Amino acid sequence: MPVSDINSRDWRSFAALILSPGVPLTFPEPHRVVTLAEATGVPIMSDIELFARAVNALAPTQRPKLIGVTGTNGKSTTSALIAHILKEAGKDVRLGGNIGAAMLEQPPLHAGAYYVIELSSFQLDLTSSLRLDVAVWLNTTPDHLDRHGDMTAYVAAKKRIFLNQGAGDTAVIGVDDEYCAAICTELTRTGAQQVSPISAGQALGRGVSALGGKLIDALGARAETAADLTKAPALAGRHNAQNAAAAYAAARALGVDARARSCKPSPASPACRIGLSAWPRSRACASSMTAKPPMRTRRPKRWRYIRAFTGSPGAWPKRAASMSSPRFSHA
Repeated sequence: MPVSDINSRDWRSFAALILSPGVPLTFPEPHRVVTLAEATGVPIMSDIELFARAVNALAPTQRPKLIGVTGTNGKSTTSALIAHILKEAGKDVRLGGNIGAAMLEQPPLHAGAYYVIELSSFQLDLTSSLRLDVAVWLNTTPDHLDRHGDMTAYVAAKKRIFLNQGAGDTAVIGVDDEYCAAICTELTRTGAQQVSPISAGQALGRGVSALGGKLIDALGARAETAADLTKAPALAGRHNAQNAAAAYAAARALGVDARARSCKPSPASPACRIGLSAWPRSRACASSMTAKPPMRTRRPKRWRYIRAFTGSPGAWPKRAASMSSPRFSHA
């Protein structure tokens, strides 16, 4: 992959600028490469957007399942937990985005794969084509205002996780803070997608609640106890109760069912004692929410790695889908 100095290149030859999430887009002031891209009419996007375009270029029968997770707190734990549950259910799972490997470093796209993507507000800011089968927004508290300027812009960036969702997709959203509660009401009213509210502080008439060490599923015809969180010591605390509720709701939307498969404990799977009793529609090991999620790895927040993609825009999806190495310039 050739490397060159973008300062000596003709920016009019660039099809797009792939911007690292840590590079300032607007606040406190745009990075100089952002200014250069805007001045020369070069589109600015994230690696997530490039990945989304690759997925959108696939035939519907070849499209993998995409699960996205955002929130001020808990998104890494929840992403890892969803990936763990899906793996226990026998799915081909890839975990990446703002955790682990970048999406363009993942194995080639194919039908039957499940991509669990942790998404920061920085990444969502530069993503417009992503359509998630399940989009999870855990919570919102003031954060990254030096990047977004104010809470209005921060919330707007987070809300982009629900862009492009349709009737067959699901939005999982926490309702324990005023920002997310308002968005949940809005999504429910518009009815573009299925909405699954979650809470770790209140009993929901419809949704998934984590109260008194129990997960209560009230998304169906009647409320049922779905899991005993007291048997999951790695998920102690109210914050982890919310994470577990979100992971459960996401797995439910994807058709995972603990009842369809008996769990056989082994030394490698010592946590098969939890007993999930009400996961609808498919199959999963009951150990899913007792094992501690894998350790997260994250690139430095100020990862100053900028990619200017050259070549025909029509070639992007094919290249990205095959995960071949397109030509980039680095700064």
